[in-house]
Amino acid sequence: MKKMAIMGVGAIGSLLGGYISLAGEDITLIDPWWREHIEAMRQRGLRIDGCRGEHLVRVKALHTDELSQLEGKLDILFIAVKSYDTERMLTLMKPYLKEDAWVVSCQNSINEDVIISIVGASRTIGCVVTLRGELWGPGHVTQTGRPDRLAFTVGELDGKITPRIREVARITNLCAESKITTNIWGDRWAKLAMNCMANSMAGITGYQSSDLFKNRPVYSFCHLIGAEVIQVAEALGYKVELIWGRSAEFWKRSAVSPSPEIDEAMLSLSRNLAVGRSSLLQDIIKGRPTEIDYLNGYLVKRGKEAGIPTPANEAALSLVKEIESGKLKPSPANIDILRGYYRR
Repeated sequence: MKKMAIMGVGAIGSLLGGYISLAGEDITLIDPWWREHIEAMRQRGLRIDGCRGEHLVRVKALHTDELSQLEGKLDILFIAVKSYDTERMLTLMKPYLKEDAWVVSCQNSINEDVIISIVGASRTIGCVVTLRGELWGPGHVTQTGRPDRLAFTVGELDGKITPRIREVARITNLCAESKITTNIWGDRWAKLAMNCMANSMAGITGYQSSDLFKNRPVYSFCHLIGAEVIQVAEALGYKVELIWGRSAEFWKRSAVSPSPEIDEAMLSLSRNLAVGRSSLLQDIIKGRPTEIDYLNGYLVKRGKEAGIPTPANEAALSLVKEIESGKLKPSPANIDILRGYYRR
């Protein structure tokens, strides 16, 4: 049996670690911030509820200042901390990894390059997470959305199908539906497009994810954001996979040619998206730093490298920072401010 740990047990880390524990695998849940959550899990177990029923799971849980209590070195480390904590937390965990341990990023942004710089490309595995959840309090996490939806897409960085990638898929499938891809970078950029659209716009408007595509001014700006992500990815040589079931060409076309067909597609998408608040909106509500610099901010940075203008993402980045600082509150009225920030 593989010895595993997950670093970062917010909603996604708690769900992944909880269901893996429920299946009888050897995994330790580790968190650098919320000590009360760790204590609650140790004392009462982890309560999981939502779309797959209710479970009370006995888990092994440690705060980062208790890492000396880990018994033996790890075969697999899942990283689920906020992107701004990736380098620090992986550096902290490196002494507890076996020489050939695998590191899997279960994060919103594209952090594989950071991971590679610490443990090397041969030990880095890509993973795109579309699982949805909310952490309500110490020891209590809810899985939102539909239980039959794809939640994990895993792949080797070079696209090969290997025994270890099958093993990672088996493990993540203990939590929710998983698949293997031969184009993890294309899936990564597709997920970045989703995050740059949905996370930023939820933080700006305060809308739940399922409501974002019911409102034409909101989804019209989402299309501008998404098209820029795709243009940058393609300029860098990546083939972007489907974004919410729609091709890259659809999103680029929708940004320049609104039509009744696109309106209907957005309404259909809104019916299929999970009810719940995006992670960025949850961070704003909780008064925590957001990942905006690693989502839209990351896209702006890569756009400059590729020579691709990214005015929609720059506008979203600026406005989310205004909201994050407390100068504004999330509100649908912010769409007018956002359009004022947008300069083609």
